[in-house]
Amino acid sequence: MTWQEASAISALSESVGVQSALEQLQSVKIKLAKQRHYLSNQAPQVIALQEEEADLNQLLNEQIASTLGSSSPNVLGKVNILSLGELKQAQIAEFADLGLQKEGLDKEITALTNTKDSYQQKSDALPRLQEQQRELERKVEVAQSTFQTLLKKSQDAGIIEQQKLVMCVEFPMPKFLKNRSLPAKKSLLPVLEYWECF
Repeated sequence: MTWQEASAISALSESVGVQSALEQLQSVKIKLAKQRHYLSNQAPQVIALQEEEADLNQLLNEQIASTLGSSSPNVLGKVNILSLGELKQAQIAEFADLGLQKEGLDKEITALTNTKDSYQQKSDALPRLQEQQRELERKVEVAQSTFQTLLKKSQDAGIIEQQKLVMCVEFPMPKFLKNRSLPAKKSLLPVLEYWECF
C-alpha cells in the first residue's frame, strides 16, 4: 500500500456517507450469502437482495467519488473498499502522515541537490575567474609602469625648459647683439643659439 492509498483509505474511513453505505452493503452481502445456501439465484428473495446490492454499490461509489474528488479513479482500483472497517484508523493515519513527510523530504532533497549543483558550477568556474583576475592585475601593472615612465619624461622635459629659462634670465643677450644684425658666421652660431630664448 502506498501513502496515497493510505491517505485515501483514511479519508474514506472518516466519511459518514461512505461508512453508512459500506455497512449497508456488507449487511446485504451477508444476507445474500445466507439465502444462497438454500435458495437458487432465481428465487425472489435472492433477486431482491441482488438488486439492493447493486443499488448500494452505486451509492457507495458515489460517496467515494464525492469524498476523494478527482483522485478517486486512480485510487479506487487499488483500494479494497470492503476492508475499510477492518483497518485501524490510527495506523492508517500514521502511514499517510509518513507518506506526506516523505514527499516533503523528497522535494527538499531535490532543492538541496539543485543548490549543490549550482555551487559546483560556480566552483568549477573559479579557476578561470582567478586567471582572468591575474591577467587584469598584470595589465594594471603594465599601465602603471607606462604612466610612471611618461610622467618621468614629462618631468625631465619640464626641468630642462626651466633651466633654459633661468640661463636666459641670468645671462641676457648683450644690447649690441639686439640692436645689430650680425653676419651669420660660423663662429657666432653658438652664441646666437645660446640666446635663442630671446
